[in-house]
Amino acid sequence: MTVSAVSPQDREFLTLDEIHAAALKNLPGDVAVYLESGSGTEQTLRANREAFTRHVIRPRPMSGVNDPKTNTGFLGIPLSVPVLTAPFGGDALFARDGHLAVARANASCGTASIVPEVGSFSYEEVAAAAPAAARIGQLHPYESFHSVARRIKSAGYDALCVTVDCPVMGWRARNKMNRFHPDPAVWSGNITHDGEPNVAETFGGGVIPAWTWDQLAEAAARSTRPGPASTPSPRSPARSAARSRCCSTAASAPAPTSSSRSRWARPRWSSGARPPTGSPPRASTACTAPSSCSPPSSAP
Repeated sequence: MTVSAVSPQDREFLTLDEIHAAALKNLPGDVAVYLESGSGTEQTLRANREAFTRHVIRPRPMSGVNDPKTNTGFLGIPLSVPVLTAPFGGDALFARDGHLAVARANASCGTASIVPEVGSFSYEEVAAAAPAAARIGQLHPYESFHSVARRIKSAGYDALCVTVDCPVMGWRARNKMNRFHPDPAVWSGNITHDGEPNVAETFGGGVIPAWTWDQLAEAAARSTRPGPASTPSPRSPARSAARSRCCSTAASAPAPTSSSRSRWARPRWSSGARPPTGSPPRASTACTAPSSCSPPSSAP
């Protein structure tokens, strides 16, 4: 697949719409459809986009504030603006460096990456590319949870983002009509080939047994215990886990742009845990230890 740069004639983007149009033009047609489409009838995708229109920036005239600050913190992670990039998988479909480039961009502007489990690059590779930005590792509550959580911890990440509503692969009608069959390697960056369970094998097995919130709490507690971590490749460096911590609170993330619902787990992997700063997303459940977590009232 060849991806070439596309930019305006005057070499300067002036609007977000220009950036969006240039990005789509830069992609093969079937990849662009995959990026823009959702599952099933795409009702959830439309609902999520509509939900964002209900959030507005309300001006406060005559406030006397001449130098407003946008910096905040989330789960103890400092942010120059309250923005995190989503853990979208198959990232090498869209750019050669995928989440490596995303993390470098986040590091350059003081924001953070949520690094995907089914990405094109391993947790370790993304962390090595931009350690200041690779702060949150995504994983799924399947058989692979424990080994993957240990790897995320060993790579020096600060938090887990657990995606809980994906028991089967989505039925993406527009992609099927395009006969879209990309190289599975774009989702395989975290496969270790060392006998450890992985999410790709889990999805390949069909319907996945559903976890309960109690199982997730127990898994988070178990992930605090010392254990070996496997890596996909000897060339993938792992960062020190000195700043890592493990699961003590959970909060709902801001409205997502896809149908996936995720749970945030703040690590407490060392005794040096620092409290979060700023205003994190509204908590739908909280606990002082993983074993005392309870699901939100809206949990399926």
